[in-house]
Amino acid sequence: MMQVQMSQISKSELVCGSPEAKGSNVRLQPATAPAAALTARVQAQSALSPLSKLDQQKLRESEGLRKAANKTVDALRLGASSVYEAAAALGTFQGKYPVKQLDLLVAFPADEAHLPLIQAGRQWHKGMKTVVTVNNVELVKKYAAEAESVNEVWLSYRDDVPPLRAKHPGDPRAALTPWLAHQAVNGTGYKWILYGDDDTLWFTGGVLNLLKDLDPQMPYVITDNMWWSDVEGAVGSQPNVRAPRCLPCNHSTAGFEDVLDKRPFDAPQGCPCTAESLCKAPELAHFFSAKCDVPRHGSRTYSMHGGAGTIISIGMLQTISLEWMEQCIWSEQAPGGDGLLMACLWKAGYAVTDPGFSFYHPELRMFDPISQEGRQLLYAFTEGLSGGCDSSCQMLLTHVVSSHVRSAVHGIPEAASMIQAMANIYHLYLQQRGSVIEQVHTSLN
Repeated sequence: MMQVQMSQISKSELVCGSPEAKGSNVRLQPATAPAAALTARVQAQSALSPLSKLDQQKLRESEGLRKAANKTVDALRLGASSVYEAAAALGTFQGKYPVKQLDLLVAFPADEAHLPLIQAGRQWHKGMKTVVTVNNVELVKKYAAEAESVNEVWLSYRDDVPPLRAKHPGDPRAALTPWLAHQAVNGTGYKWILYGDDDTLWFTGGVLNLLKDLDPQMPYVITDNMWWSDVEGAVGSQPNVRAPRCLPCNHSTAGFEDVLDKRPFDAPQGCPCTAESLCKAPELAHFFSAKCDVPRHGSRTYSMHGGAGTIISIGMLQTISLEWMEQCIWSEQAPGGDGLLMACLWKAGYAVTDPGFSFYHPELRMFDPISQEGRQLLYAFTEGLSGGCDSSCQMLLTHVVSSHVRSAVHGIPEAASMIQAMANIYHLYLQQRGSVIEQVHTSLN
């Protein structure tokens, strides 16, 4: 089996800040001087080069896109970011449980037709441990040298055969991917798995900001983007803010006093989040059977959204064995691989934990916040880079952790270009935010 080779992340890849005062009200201003703005725009154009000329034209001129992006941003007017918040998005992750980029393990299922997506994704997970599961051992052999050169491990796992347990033959493999990845790295050397589809893009600044106060040894599966139906027998919707879930262990409402009324329900704290705790929660109990069986509402069961992704702790992978999960997956029925995974997690006694921040701001999802059009998020990062991003826009960019580029809708070539362009823009955005923070620290000292 190939070994995952780790490479040291350079300072230019993830810029860090280390503010002293969490409560600072210093406002961070993007680079607005004409020369700086011009330089940033030139950089942005270079970063967007993977996109087709048509897509670049859409970003520059589409009034409908601009209005849609502005509408999203206007919905997120949550106040100016503090120095602490901005620095946290860049790499100052000295919370209760310090976490760094090399503590993350990336895992997703794929196939040979999606090779352009895998190659494009290397822009954002460069230097991170990555495990790719495919359905053919010959593919593992064929791409062994390429995978090893970029610190990837490719694994083969069989597909399903009719009658299928889910929608696609590869769904059992998709559901087992986190456990296969855990086994591939011998269960060590990481704290959290970033699990999604091969067209899911993760923003590591937002990810690390989210995880810095969470115990990786706690059995966590974290997302705020879920399938659910409040009405039994009705087709579920996604994202559904009323999907039953817990808040993180030892979660505090400090700082959320003014927005407590935005909560979709009174969620229990999960230490960890269990199926039983949701079944007994006063506002949620009526959704579940007396035996607290796996909830199956409509054609979409209680489930994470695979494209939006979920973050799974090493504690969860250590608690539920691959052997147990495999046996469960092959005995279950669900609409997709994400549904198979969630049904088995529930059978094992566990449920989803919300990140916390977005629970009080349902208009601000952290996982795939702009579901239907990835270009809107790309536009927001472009504005953030070139000085046109106000405080609410900065809040969006600070907290976002993932984006689903939707290759099934846009086609693989366009989706691959979008992943590459967004990774480029995010890299430049982090660099610029780091430069601004350093300037603020200099002025404070």
